[in-house]
Amino acid sequence: MSREASSRTIRATGRQTGGAMSRQAAWFVHAATLLVGLSGLIYAVMRYLLRPTDPFSVVHHPWQPFVQHLHVFSAPLLVFAAGLLWRAHVWPGLRAKETRRRASGLAVTAALGPMIASGPLLQITTDEAWRSVWVAVHVVSSLLWIAGYTAHQIGLRRPRSVVARLVPAPHARARRTGTIALVVAVISSFAVPRAVAGTTVERELEMMGTVLRMTITAATRPAALAASESVLAAFDAATLRLSTWRDDTELARLNRAPVGQAFALSPELAAELAVAGRWVAETGGAFDPGIGALVDAWGLRHGGRLPDAAERAAALDASGMPAKLALGTRSAVRLAVGLRIDEGGFGKGAALDAAVRALRATAIERAVLDLGGQVMVVGGGEPIPIAVADPRDRDRPVLVVPLRAGSIATSGNSERALLAEGVSIGHLLDPRRGEPAPDFGSVTVIAAEALAADCLSTGLFVLGPDSALAWARRHPEIEVLVLEAGPGRLTARATPGLAPELVPVAADLTDLTRD
Repeated sequence: MSREASSRTIRATGRQTGGAMSRQAAWFVHAATLLVGLSGLIYAVMRYLLRPTDPFSVVHHPWQPFVQHLHVFSAPLLVFAAGLLWRAHVWPGLRAKETRRRASGLAVTAALGPMIASGPLLQITTDEAWRSVWVAVHVVSSLLWIAGYTAHQIGLRRPRSVVARLVPAPHARARRTGTIALVVAVISSFAVPRAVAGTTVERELEMMGTVLRMTITAATRPAALAASESVLAAFDAATLRLSTWRDDTELARLNRAPVGQAFALSPELAAELAVAGRWVAETGGAFDPGIGALVDAWGLRHGGRLPDAAERAAALDASGMPAKLALGTRSAVRLAVGLRIDEGGFGKGAALDAAVRALRATAIERAVLDLGGQVMVVGGGEPIPIAVADPRDRDRPVLVVPLRAGSIATSGNSERALLAEGVSIGHLLDPRRGEPAPDFGSVTVIAAEALAADCLSTGLFVLGPDSALAWARRHPEIEVLVLEAGPGRLTARATPGLAPELVPVAADLTDLTRD
């Protein structure tokens, strides 16, 4: 058979014996290669090189989840393309003992196996050590594949062997078609947000004396479950650091430390106490965690009691964290025998922030954490509707606040009021006067950090409704909602940035104003 007849036979049967591919197969291979390769490179840049502007964001770029979905769900196309390459190009070339571009071709072939295998292993592995191994394998094999594929294509421009000339090499038109397909796919994935939904895991359990509810969304269920375990570990560590309901925690040991003797602090507790101290200063002492003596005097952990004037004066004299605790970066010194720090006004916020730090080390898309009514939202997506309760009846919502990111916390005295000798005692104490703060309703605070929201919801309630809103005007980064309950009426006042977002859901909410 003549060479011309052999060439016609190869084209007719589609079973090339010299390592060349049909035009349609070449189009598909180029398109799959560009789609998977470029989406992987873009995702790697976003995941490992970019840094988020929001310190509590779990993604480094708004498009990061979409690019990840595009890469993961287009990977099967590359697997199919690899089969085409082997059947129509690699195996015939090996049989024909083709030597040109063999090194780059073998590099592409060798990289495909570990690259394809490590991809799904990344999605299902929950152990962080093994996950790091698969990340390394995936990155190295992908770089080798991209380098080999590029070198192989560059070799097409050089003079070809007799075998390669039997069937034309993949055309420039095929390369242009693959590029266009990639651009269209990438633009489409950005134009339709959440086109490929992740997996959501919901968990509920007791934590820190209340109920923790978490909703975590990730690309796969194992990833979401692994992230939820990271959250639980962060809360367990926060409990061992902050709880004063047990004697073996770091804060409990600090409260027992001898006066005048330095007590070594963990970096976490030192940072949390420093932030709490900042809000003590910012609120003029309306928030102060150094009130353990006052909590005991009023019996807030034991059903409530009415201390006499001498007891109240003694407890007030022993209270006050900034004045009676010398706080350093790694240690603290108690300056008064009776000083005891109570975590009730800042512990939940500190634990939520610790959980967010743990989530940032995982591959999640979004998380909503609700710890006893204080909510933290991380990641992108639609706003989460948060119901704000009637301060007279915590089971009755009166307003809905859309929370896009950050934390929301509400404080009110009526929801946990105690009764002692026929007198109602609120659980929120005014550290400046040494007695429960007047009950007017509730204060809701939205802040970027949960610790700030926790401290300020307490401190602004103690300040009272008018002073709380006046304080908020001087701090535009903080949003505040004040609910005031009176005989037969309920009014709401909010900061200018929050008021337009509020949705009333109670008929007896008589007024909603912007302050």
